Amino acid sequence: MTSAYSEAHRRLDRILIFFFVICISGIIVGIVRQEWLFAAVWLAAGFFNGVIGASIRRLANTPETGEDDEFFDRQVWFRNLVNVGQLLSATVMAAGIALGQPWWRDALAAVAIFFVGVFGLSLLCGPRKKRSAQQ
Repeated sequence: MTSAYSEAHRRLDRILIFFFVICISGIIVGIVRQEWLFAAVWLAAGFFNGVIGASIRRLANTPETGEDDEFFDRQVWFRNLVNVGQLLSATVMAAGIALGQPWWRDALAAVAIFFVGVFGLSLLCGPRKKRSAQQ
């Protein structure tokens, strides 16, 4: 893994840690309001966040290889972005269903969150090329 993609995975891991805090907050809100389905949705989201985060943490701590296999690194990066986007959209849709919102509104929100999440995270966390000192 190149250093740019390792650093990108570290930034994505920080975003997932922030999402884990949101999951804990959702669980607490569900328990306080006695909305057990809502709390269960956030509990499941926190679990899957941990599963995805473990994979991303493993990639972030991968030592840099001498060979630059950027094609493979790019595939792994996009797969992880899609996984996080699916996690966000599924959580939004399930939380909306748990709160009794219409299904079509939940579906539209889930699609919007998926695309905004994937493109937003790629801009926030994406690999950056290092500038040379001669410029």
